[in-house]
Amino acid sequence: MRQLLAALLLTTLFAGTAAAEVSTAIPSNGSGDIDVYGGPYSVFRDPKDRSVEFGAEYRWADQWNGIRPTIGIMANTDRAVYPYAGIYWDLPLGTAPFVITPGVAVGLYDHGNSKPLGSAIEFRDTIEATYRFNDGERLGAQLTHMSNASIGNKNPGVESYQIIYSHPFSW
Repeated sequence: MRQLLAALLLTTLFAGTAAAEVSTAIPSNGSGDIDVYGGPYSVFRDPKDRSVEFGAEYRWADQWNGIRPTIGIMANTDRAVYPYAGIYWDLPLGTAPFVITPGVAVGLYDHGNSKPLGSAIEFRDTIEATYRFNDGERLGAQLTHMSNASIGNKNPGVESYQIIYSHPFSW
């Protein structure tokens, strides 16, 4: 987790010089997004803990230079459930229509019959690459790491990757 946070910090520092260009690099339609995703859970270690993960999120519209608050829920086929809240940042890298989006979240994890992660409070780090269509829809992939950041007695962590689809949505 420390390596991912360091990478997010470095990305933030390098992308910060381009933050003023967000409005032209990543077009905003002024609405939030409803996102759905799915893919394998526990992909890098512990094959016995593999299952299928799926989830849904609401991401608010750009609040400040590409930063977007989010709420969501993840579940897997082993009955784990993880409601969470966090932020994503659509990086202003000038790669439109491709968008790179790191994110962090915190939530409550109930492992059900899935892998216990050492604490009810878990942190979720995400890196996402999507293609943004002219109508604002996005399609792409994301990699997530979930762990308790050593606040529990054990901190095994788990990684997943998903296909993500995002659809603009206004209340």
